[in-house]
Amino acid sequence: MVSITRALRRIKGDLDTMLSEAYLTDLARELGCRWRERCLSPAVTIQLFILQILHGNVCCAHTPRLAGRSVSGSGYCQARMRLPLELLRTLLRRIAEQLSRAADEVGRWRGHRLFLIDGSSFSMPDTPQLQKEFGQPTGQKKGCGFPVAHLLALFDAHAGTLLDVRASSWRIHDLSRDTELHADLRPGDLLLADRGFCSYAHVALLLQHQVHVVFRLH
Repeated sequence: MVSITRALRRIKGDLDTMLSEAYLTDLARELGCRWRERCLSPAVTIQLFILQILHGNVCCAHTPRLAGRSVSGSGYCQARMRLPLELLRTLLRRIAEQLSRAADEVGRWRGHRLFLIDGSSFSMPDTPQLQKEFGQPTGQKKGCGFPVAHLLALFDAHAGTLLDVRASSWRIHDLSRDTELHADLRPGDLLLADRGFCSYAHVALLLQHQVHVVFRLH
């Protein structure tokens, strides 16, 4: 826990060096993103978004003050909604790859790269579109709950980075989209997961690709 606290403190104090405005702007242009010149460019908005999360997910109205930006909370919210999803996905991928390469040789368990996979969920605003796409838990009465999505994520155990993620309908099982995350694995890797991922077909598929598994039995 101490190491995590130190890492967060370092990121908060040196965000512009780790994810500079120039780097983020170049990435946005590389992906063909277009925007008008304004105070909250995609690069600045991403930096504010990260600061917001690092400071405990503070309210949007307070977030610009963390970076000394003279913009309103409403303006920040609108800028965040304009961020292209592909830009965020690519940024996640680039950072994860960079950290994984740095830890590739020193961060192995008995010679194996170690990965964790698990499922979770998250709630969203109650809109007709989100209700139709994701649904909500059956224990909630219609019109009284919020849409909930199923989340499947793959982590690099040593670097602590989120490598890939899939959001789906609340009603699917962890294994439904599991194979979509196998692209990050290579022969000799070790995948660790709970009993929800322990099926004969899943184990056989991973062993076919020479990936080792450690799953709890049902």
